Amino acid sequence: MSESVHSMSLTDRKSMTVTGVTDTGRFDEDTIIIYTCAGMMTIKGRGMKVGELSLENGQLSLTGEISSVTYGDRDRTGKTGMLGKLFR
Repeated sequence: MSESVHSMSLTDRKSMTVTGVTDTGRFDEDTIIIYTCAGMMTIKGRGMKVGELSLENGQLSLTGEISSVTYGDRDRTGKTGMLGKLFR
């Protein structure tokens, strides 16, 4: 497995593209949590919608009013099995 590259592109705080996505967390109109090769990423805003998500290609695109992006735990970057998800 080759090392993924993480990047983020934000346009006018209304459109975002993220690469290096390894797993998904929570999705709703106000908060999107994803896991990237650079760590957990939390995107907050209003009216956010996921336009494209491909874990195979490691890409996510979304639209909406984006107010903040924060990174979390860098140790949890890969796919988590069912047992691991129970103990989050």
